[in-house]
Amino acid sequence: MKKMAKRLLIIFIIFFILIGSFSIFSYLFFKRSAMASIMELSMKRMDYKKEDSTVEEIIKEINDIDNSDYEIIGDYDVDIETMYLEGMKYFVLDYRNTSSSESSDNNSGDSIDENVILYFHGGAYVFQLNEIQVLTAVKMAKGTNAKLIIPLYPLAPKHTAIEAYDFLDKLYNNIINENPNSNIIFAGDSAGGGLALGFAEYLLDKQIKNPDKLVLISPWVDISMDNKEIDDYIDVDPMLNKKSLIIEGEMWKGSLSNKDYRVSPMYGNMEGLCDTLLFVGTRELFFPDILLLHEKLKENGVNSTLEIGENMNHVYVGYPIKEADDAMDKIIEFTK
Repeated sequence: MKKMAKRLLIIFIIFFILIGSFSIFSYLFFKRSAMASIMELSMKRMDYKKEDSTVEEIIKEINDIDNSDYEIIGDYDVDIETMYLEGMKYFVLDYRNTSSSESSDNNSGDSIDENVILYFHGGAYVFQLNEIQVLTAVKMAKGTNAKLIIPLYPLAPKHTAIEAYDFLDKLYNNIINENPNSNIIFAGDSAGGGLALGFAEYLLDKQIKNPDKLVLISPWVDISMDNKEIDDYIDVDPMLNKKSLIIEGEMWKGSLSNKDYRVSPMYGNMEGLCDTLLFVGTRELFFPDILLLHEKLKENGVNSTLEIGENMNHVYVGYPIKEADDAMDKIIEFTK
């Protein structure tokens, strides 16, 4: 027994030395947490981006995706309402009445002090909502005692951007009519971040009430992927495949030009947009475009804040890492 205990002790010591060494290595060479490095290694190990896939294989994989029926499963501390609008599904999770008594007092009366978050999920416009995105949206809503609405907007290849905008237009009108005294926050990740920005520009164009805040996490803002600097990040991005994205963008745009702001909001009218909070990692394909977006927002008088995650990957804000916790604190502060 003593020998066994001694062996176990030695194993534990070696284990903690290895963990400590890896943490030091991760910080010294990448300036990031060990978990952030492990996440990247895991994505590379799983060949997440499938670089060797042919165009035909990519198209077949997209056509084989089953987005038929999605339900949010799990305990999120409030009832999950499943709603329908003209046959399209959306979820409502209301955290406005789950705050402390102090917050409840602050939210009393007719003042405009309640938040409604409309969350646009990512997935290259072909993949359905996933649990990581739900968790990210829920953290935002809990942190600000907000009502959270997550639409399952129409996806390619069966649907196009125009159909998604038609659905979102109707849904948004319902939201502002039902919540006249609330701050409306658009938030989204990846393709959903691009859609959130594009839809805000669409509302400006239609002279409809704009959201009060925009939170965009690694938004995809130009489906053409024409920026030549993108190629400099192909080798360091373990998730995004440029060839796949171009195909998915072509499916999504339908009859629209790939420079139409509804699919590439980089080219939309930004003058008059609300305060915007951007997140991007330096190890993702969208990094060059998001830098350009930030500059364009500022040039158009938008109060834009850019948070750059050094050596972070695409949509790192949703990962189980310290850097994501820090980012979420900034989101909550921004949306309060």
